[in-house]
Amino acid sequence: MSRHNHIQKDYHHTAWSSHPHKFSPVEKLTIPLDKELVELVDETLPFESPHSKVFDNSCGHGALSSIIKARYPSVHLLATDASPGMFDKKKARASRESWRHFDARVLDSRKLDGVPDDHFTHTLSAFMICLVQDPHLIMQEMYRVTKPGGVLGIANWGTLYYDCWERPWAKACKRIDDGYEPTMLMSPEWTVAKEIKENIQQVGFKDVTATEKTGTWGFEDANEALRYFFDGGNPGCVKMLQELEHRGQSLEEVRPISERALLDEYGDGKGGLMGTHYATFVIARK
Repeated sequence: MSRHNHIQKDYHHTAWSSHPHKFSPVEKLTIPLDKELVELVDETLPFESPHSKVFDNSCGHGALSSIIKARYPSVHLLATDASPGMFDKKKARASRESWRHFDARVLDSRKLDGVPDDHFTHTLSAFMICLVQDPHLIMQEMYRVTKPGGVLGIANWGTLYYDCWERPWAKACKRIDDGYEPTMLMSPEWTVAKEIKENIQQVGFKDVTATEKTGTWGFEDANEALRYFFDGGNPGCVKMLQELEHRGQSLEEVRPISERALLDEYGDGKGGLMGTHYATFVIARK
C-alpha cells in the first residue's frame, strides 16, 4: 500500500518562489480544467453580473486570472499568492495582456490581511487547496471574504498523487528499487469529492456540488515534460525525487528509464505525450 506521506507539511510558498520561471509547462495540464471551472462558475452566477468582484486565491502564474480577463475584461479582479516569485510572474502577465480593473497582492491564503469581510461575488481557486498547509483555515478565509449569495469555485486534483507522473515514475523507480512505493502527495479530505463537499459545508457554504471529471493533457515534446519533472522545481515533483534519493537511489540512473516509461505510458507516436488526468470541481454559494 502507498504511504500516507502527502506533502502538505512542507508545501510552503518559498518552494514555489525558487523556480517560478520554470513552472509555465504545468499550464499544459491545468488550463483546460481552469476553463471548465470558469464556465461552471459563470453558469452559477454570471461574472458580468452587476457589481461583480472576483477573487483568484493562490493564483500562481495567473493562468486562471488570464482566462477570466480574456472573457470578462471589465470585471474587477484581485489575484493573490503567497509566493513573491509567482507574484512577479503574474504582474508581468497582466501587463503583457493589458488587464484592466486588476489588483495583485502577496498574501498568505490562511490569513488574507487587508481583504474585507463579505467582499467578493466570485471566489475561485485552482489546484491549491488539495496541496497546502492548513486547508481548513484557507477555506474559512475564503468564506469570510465572499459576499452572502456569492459563489465559490474550486478545482482540485482528483487523485492522491500527481496523476500524470505517478504511474510512469513508479514503474521507472521499481526498475531500480523493487521496494519503492509512491508517496501520497495530496490529502484525501481535499481530493475525494464526497470529503471535499463535507469540509466545505462545515465551513458554512451551502448548495455545494462536487463533481469528479476527467480531462486531457499533452506535451508536443516529451523532453519538455521530463525536464519539468526533474528540473522544474515543482514542490510535488521535488518530493517524489527526494523520496527516491532518500532510499539511496540515483536520479541520474532513473532519468533515462523515466523517459522510456513516459513514452510507453503516454507516447503519441510523434515524439510527444498525450494522457488523461482527474479533477474535482466544487461549486457552492454563501
